[in-house]
Amino acid sequence: MSSISVFSYKDFRLFLSDKIEEKRNNNPKLSYRVISKKIGYSSPNFILLVIQGKRNLSPKSIGLVSKFLDLNRNEKNYFKSLVLMNQASTFEEKLEFSKQLLTSKMISEKKHITADLLSYYSTWLNVVIREMTLLEDFEDNPDWIIKRLGNSVTKKQISDSLRVLFSLDLIERKNGKIKATTKDVRAPDEVRSDFIRAFHLEMILRASKALTDLPPELRDVTSITLPVNLETIPDLKKQIEDFRSSIAQAVSSLPKTTEVYQLNIQLFPITKIQGK
Repeated sequence: MSSISVFSYKDFRLFLSDKIEEKRNNNPKLSYRVISKKIGYSSPNFILLVIQGKRNLSPKSIGLVSKFLDLNRNEKNYFKSLVLMNQASTFEEKLEFSKQLLTSKMISEKKHITADLLSYYSTWLNVVIREMTLLEDFEDNPDWIIKRLGNSVTKKQISDSLRVLFSLDLIERKNGKIKATTKDVRAPDEVRSDFIRAFHLEMILRASKALTDLPPELRDVTSITLPVNLETIPDLKKQIEDFRSSIAQAVSSLPKTTEVYQLNIQLFPITKIQGK
């Protein structure tokens, strides 16, 4: 049985390299030339060029490679989404395929995850609607929710989201009104981290739209580029965590709320980390 799981990879070329190396270790006669021929390529070094990043996989090639690697259906779905995400040219495409990756991965963990939990983690909308129920003027009306979200969602999406939130006891109806509960969502750490990654991608995309669509008085987008050493990163991350906590505490004491805002904070290297 293979010890290499496609679900632990975020780079299909690395997975392909490791998986083929495993096959070659089990069968020393498997050269890249033989492998390319077995998969169905006329070029003897095509699969090596793919691994090296010099060639991409077409939709047809994805199926052929999946078959050669003996992937099951869910593994094939994950591998396909991984290839398409890695090869995507736009941020929107990468976001969509990352969601598909998340779904496939959660299905692979089905013994730990209910259908409703799977649905909860499949879209950013559930998080936002849950927060919207805390608005002073919130209405249990799909048309109202759609309007407040800028007509960016459908009635079915709203209905599905409310059903999932009720099912997981994340919202409740009291005195005829829907309100968020204090219940937390529990899922395997690995799945949760993948969801958070997909959620961040979605919100970064929405931040870029806010930059062009909203006037400055309704948003704040600032940045700073600075030289650092890696030893300072833990301290910087702690300062960011403290700042987030102070913001959350400040808004938690507001007597009334009328809007849902998203606060994104990114800290990442622009230069390539030496030795990484």
